[in-house]
Amino acid sequence: MQIRKTSEYILAYVLWIVSCAVGAFIGFWAVRSAWDALVEIMTLSQTMGTPAQRFQVIFTRNAFDRFGVVALGVLGVLMVVFIEHYYRTGVDRGILARRVVLITLIEVGVLFVSLTLRVALAGVMGLFTIWSIIVPLGVLVLVVVLSWVLTRLPKQSATNL
Repeated sequence: MQIRKTSEYILAYVLWIVSCAVGAFIGFWAVRSAWDALVEIMTLSQTMGTPAQRFQVIFTRNAFDRFGVVALGVLGVLMVVFIEHYYRTGVDRGILARRVVLITLIEVGVLFVSLTLRVALAGVMGLFTIWSIIVPLGVLVLVVVLSWVLTRLPKQSATNL
């Protein structure tokens, strides 16, 4: 019995590392990319303005980029701590699989929102390809599948009933 519990904790920590790596990748690739595109759209009108406005554009974009990285770093640290606790207590309660699927669903949902925002902003700028629709739709299918799997998993362990 003790060996089984130990192997479950090892599995939880391996899944924790994978979930944190995926979350960091999504945060620093998709979320930051969507954030940068949003800032670019917001400052686009200033690039056609007066010389003073054009001068400020680069500083505005850099400030948003720097503060965005700091915010993503803080959220990343909070994510690492929360997921470790969430998975570890999931082993104790016998619902690790449900918790892993839920965290993965949240991460893929954030990816979908970020990609969709990028597509919308690219559409505004006239930068539109077929892949800009196919990739978010593929991620949406993954969100739906994970949601369906989550509804099929038990909400509590059979030993806790």
